[in-house]
Amino acid sequence: MFSRPLDDRSLSAGTGWVRGTAAGLYYSTSTSSITYGASLARTIKMKRGYLLATKCSTCGVVAVYLGTRYLTTINLYAATTQRQVLIGIPAQTSAISGTLRIATRSTGKLVQIDGVAIRQT
Repeated sequence: MFSRPLDDRSLSAGTGWVRGTAAGLYYSTSTSSITYGASLARTIKMKRGYLLATKCSTCGVVAVYLGTRYLTTINLYAATTQRQVLIGIPAQTSAISGTLRIATRSTGKLVQIDGVAIRQT
């Protein structure tokens, strides 16, 4: 079980990401990209996970992996801007350890990650 999401600052950011601050975001921080293939990562143990992100009319798409295993693709498009949206990642049959990787799958579209929530049970 988790008590609160991990802030985006707990994720390692590769090339193409920008760290920012603004009111209305979780811990007033976010990590954003408009670059295809930019990745965020963190080593975890997870049975169920959630992405905390912004949805908007100019937002893009991310793919989520645990190790080399593809978990899901998440479209962050919404007609109106929604901050701190908790989006479920498909549950695993048992807790799995590995590197959680969030990779952008759109070009020129905003991907704004605010954090992740992880459950081991």
